[in-house]
Amino acid sequence: MILHLADVPQDYPRGGHIERLARVLLDELVQMPAERLYLPVSDHPKIRALAAALSANPPDRSTISECAKRLALGERTLTRVIDRETGLSFGRWRQQLHLLVAIRELAGGAAVQRVSESLRASGRWKSARDDESNYGRAG
Repeated sequence: MILHLADVPQDYPRGGHIERLARVLLDELVQMPAERLYLPVSDHPKIRALAAALSANPPDRSTISECAKRLALGERTLTRVIDRETGLSFGRWRQQLHLLVAIRELAGGAAVQRVSESLRASGRWKSARDDESNYGRAG
């Protein structure tokens, strides 16, 4: 249902099937339990610098190697630091960052398509169709 509505233009006709579908979805979302979403960031200065840089520019698709070079670290060192300090792999950590950025933008009134397109700029962002582990399965 969410995926279907994400593809619908914002100027859909009021009073029709799409509006009813959107109302049902919103009614269901209100009933769902709240999830505790956060991005684990430690006091480690390199992790904080990386989090600040990627938060400021979410479409940045730098590889872990490129990020490590900017932080004057080796790729393996950055991989270990991120894992040790956050408990997540670099890819999973960045995916969590993107999820939180998307939620923040959507809560601020941004259009779903715009948020999706900005985070999927290079095709590396996985959509809900690709990975439902963050959102749960419907049905």
